[in-house]
Amino acid sequence: MNADRDRNKRKIEALRQMTVRTGCTEAEALAAAERAAKLMKEHGIADVELGIERSAIKAKSMGRGARDFLWSVLTDCTNTVLVFDPNQSEAIFLGEAPGSEIAAYLYTVLNRAIDRAVRDYKCTASYRRRKTVSSKRAAVHDFTSAMALRLAHKLRALFAGGVSEKSKNRAVAARDAAFPTLTKVSAPERKTKFNPKAASAGMQAAAGVELAHGVGGERTDLIGGVT
Repeated sequence: MNADRDRNKRKIEALRQMTVRTGCTEAEALAAAERAAKLMKEHGIADVELGIERSAIKAKSMGRGARDFLWSVLTDCTNTVLVFDPNQSEAIFLGEAPGSEIAAYLYTVLNRAIDRAVRDYKCTASYRRRKTVSSKRAAVHDFTSAMALRLAHKLRALFAGGVSEKSKNRAVAARDAAFPTLTKVSAPERKTKFNPKAASAGMQAAAGVELAHGVGGERTDLIGGVT
């Protein structure tokens, strides 16, 4: 369904580019405008959705995990919004190009970095000394939350010069038009469970995650790696 909607959006955008200024006759431009308007009405596509791209990626959680407050920072940094589709187990980023693609890529990079760090943490003596399942879960929660917090600071520093309130507002308007019955999901508060050593280990793990972005070819690429 999303693929069909995106194809129709591209058709509409192409039709709206057919103007006298781009070499069309007045009759051709008028016919293209009428066709675009008809497609928008038929498929329920609002004007605010045009120029907004979607990038979908398999979701790790549905917005309620210890790491999930990180995604609100990611969307702010990339001028995008995030929608979770529980039916498809997908995280969908919407925004002006190349923001949605960058956000989806970073979502994968950051999740992988956290997953690997958690696996390594579970091999440490500090974690293994914990006797109960609940204490181990609490330690992983604090490790993950602290790691995500430091990664959030890294994202803000990396994208400080590219944040655009105008682009963010366009993404929000497009989301509201495309998902009128959307239910808001609030990420849990970043509360520690009294495991300072676990939190410190999470902070240290985040220090080893390197993120950088650059420009290549006709699009903006983001290159992320983990040392």
